[in-house]
Amino acid sequence: MKKLVVVMLLLTVLVIIAWSQSVNGNLGETLNLRGPVDGLTGNREVRSLGISGLIVGGQLNYTIDTPSDEHLHPIEDAFSYVLWQSEGTRFSDTTARAAGLYLSIGSGASIFRGTPDFGILVYYFYVDRDVTINRGHVQGVNAFNLPLKKGWNAILRIDFTTYSLGDREDLSWSISQDM
Repeated sequence: MKKLVVVMLLLTVLVIIAWSQSVNGNLGETLNLRGPVDGLTGNREVRSLGISGLIVGGQLNYTIDTPSDEHLHPIEDAFSYVLWQSEGTRFSDTTARAAGLYLSIGSGASIFRGTPDFGILVYYFYVDRDVTINRGHVQGVNAFNLPLKKGWNAILRIDFTTYSLGDREDLSWSISQDM
């Protein structure tokens, strides 16, 4: 009986660890993106940061490791892709280099993970070292503290006002026509 209790406790701890890793947004050195793309049934090539992936039968399959040096930029520049208004944003290490993932499918179109009205979006963001990005409440954007780990991180944006680390399983991949 004691062995069963120990095994159950160990399994519970492992599940909690796995859950916390998926919720906290720190995704590691390799980013694997999979899932159906709403409104797309055919096959397409998808590109970002010099790496190609495929959408086959409407299913995204894209893997990227560390971006090449040519795609890494100073963190302040790279993060402006995520946060349009950067006033008051602070970085714990301004020498960090970073890259944001933008999945192009050609002809002025891209795919994104979020809601079709862009109210919720997930940004995939690579940093070359641990760095924390924080900001107080400024111009309608809530205060946030994003402790990014070296490698890929998922940043969740809700209604242009709230930023946190993480992804949501209920979000899908959608197509966006670039302006």
